[in-house]
Amino acid sequence: MHDRRVPSSNASHPGRDTLPRSTQRLIPIATLVCLLALVARAESPCPEGYAQDTQGKCTLCASGYLKNPKTGACQKPPSCPAGKVLVLDKCFDQCPTGYTHDNQGKCTLCAAGYVKNQKNGSCQKPPTCPAGKVLVVDRCFDQCPAGYTHDNQGKCTLCAAGYVKNQKNGACQLPPTCPAGKVLVVDRCFDQCPAGYTHDNQGKCTLCAAGYTKNQKTGACQKPPTCPAGKVLVLYKCFDQCPAGYTHDNQGKCTLCAAGYTK
Repeated sequence: MHDRRVPSSNASHPGRDTLPRSTQRLIPIATLVCLLALVARAESPCPEGYAQDTQGKCTLCASGYLKNPKTGACQKPPSCPAGKVLVLDKCFDQCPTGYTHDNQGKCTLCAAGYVKNQKNGSCQKPPTCPAGKVLVVDRCFDQCPAGYTHDNQGKCTLCAAGYVKNQKNGACQLPPTCPAGKVLVVDRCFDQCPAGYTHDNQGKCTLCAAGYTKNQKTGACQKPPTCPAGKVLVLYKCFDQCPAGYTHDNQGKCTLCAAGYTK
């Protein structure tokens, strides 16, 4: 009878038969732990700006280098042409005001209460400006005079012809068309003020200072002109004197005094 012995499964692993059975059972477990560690390392990359060294430790990229999100290695970033911005390691078109790039380079709206940082392009909480200063994008600047607004660099620029400054957001805009009996004050419509009164920037009627008269075109208080001999001041302009029995209307025209009235 032939001896049909099944070859030992350990024949291909010399020396394994000499190991205790408890140790043999630990070998597959150790292999599994190593595999899980490798997977965990692949799924847990280093934070932004860091890359793994040969020992698997996260080390900070050198100055002027950034992390390649595909390879995980530190590399020199590309130089972006005009109108493009660097996002991680690629160049993208700039996002409009209030939007920032995500990690894929897509423009996403900043969350409510956040503004775009013009230097690094990220969304951040805007600073609180002190009295007399206004927030422009993400920085505080001195207020601009009436009719001027800030550009994105914080410089005061004149509003275009036909535009007025919005007192709430500081932007130049087309003024509203006021209905009859209303007047435009800065960027809103208000009831007309009585003679000798003018609107302040809040639309309230305030008395013109002593020696000042109301300009009928602009509604502002101003120093009246000094009229030459033979001329008379009507509101804020000089006109020829009217003949006896006539007086000037608000437009400077001579009109007949009403019956029973004299000049």
